[in-house]
Amino acid sequence: MIKKISDKTLLASTGIVFLAIFLFVSLQKHPNYHKTSRFEHLAHTLFYSTVNHLALVGSFQGEASFSLSMPYFRQENGLTCEVAALRTVLSYRGTNVSEAELLDKLAFDTREPMSSDGTWGDPEDGFIGSVNGSIFNRTGFGVYEKPILNLALEYYNAAILEDADLTEVLNEVLSGNPVIVWGLLSRRAPVSWQTKDGKVVSVRPGEHARVVIGFTGDPLNPKEIILMDPIYGRIRMGKNKFISDWEIMDNRAVVVYKDMTISNQI
Repeated sequence: MIKKISDKTLLASTGIVFLAIFLFVSLQKHPNYHKTSRFEHLAHTLFYSTVNHLALVGSFQGEASFSLSMPYFRQENGLTCEVAALRTVLSYRGTNVSEAELLDKLAFDTREPMSSDGTWGDPEDGFIGSVNGSIFNRTGFGVYEKPILNLALEYYNAAILEDADLTEVLNEVLSGNPVIVWGLLSRRAPVSWQTKDGKVVSVRPGEHARVVIGFTGDPLNPKEIILMDPIYGRIRMGKNKFISDWEIMDNRAVVVYKDMTISNQI
């Protein structure tokens, strides 16, 4: 028989966890200043850690959930969340490769900062700028799903989930297939520029890739989405927030399958 944890015990344990994390993070160098402020990073760390603590308590009390057993690889550069997310998925599939190796194979549209005339690259075509640059000073941004798909296809069969909804993503996860998604670390105003070909590119400075690995509740109407985050590790996010952030990023998603059949690259 499962013993219920009292509200007083839960509150006390949560407070201790909160304080410990606050002190630890406050003393650390901010690892992702390229996309968030130190305060935002601290707030995210405290929030996700507290949610995970409460989730652990919930699991002791029989809360329904499903998740894949995924490794955690922290992104090694300020803007490499997409590559770190893919590295996590490849390791789950049984292929261990370093972030540096993946970066060597990743398409870069440009490695330069934004030009003085205001033109820059296209994340649909490849990584933009320096992996340790910053969108705030126009020295780096990141990459979208097509280049990540092409990189994934060098190892396993993979696909872009076109116009996907949450149910489709969770069905893939239930089938054992982790899904890389593009969401947000923060909601800042969009930044725009033109490519040399005249295409207008509008991006979100807080763009951030994660891996969907599970959910709590019913897969048709989940309470939370469980993700492997390249900065914060295993986190839980409320369904509505996940969907809202994901929709802002145009529901971008890449699924990586277990077979090694190589499909035609885009």
